[in-house]
Amino acid sequence: MWSCRKNDAAFVWWGERTRNFGQSEYTISEEEINEVVEDKYELKLLPLFEAANEAIDEEFSQDDLTMEEKIAVVAFERTFRLTRSAFFCE
Repeated sequence: MWSCRKNDAAFVWWGERTRNFGQSEYTISEEEINEVVEDKYELKLLPLFEAANEAIDEEFSQDDLTMEEKIAVVAFERTFRLTRSAFFCE
């Protein structure tokens, strides 16, 4: 069994798959993240994902700007990508 240091666990997830992810590309809401990642694709969100989102929200939020975000899922065969982009508007 492969293992890593406890401090590195936030960056690594390992699991066996019996089938690929298919092919899809679409946006989801923040409320849908867990459902899509864990239920649909049978993956785990790493602690780093939530920590990074909190840091981005804290560092870049400003009273005079509105933040709009886009969360995208891109799956292609054996590759899965979840991205969050933030856009600031006045």
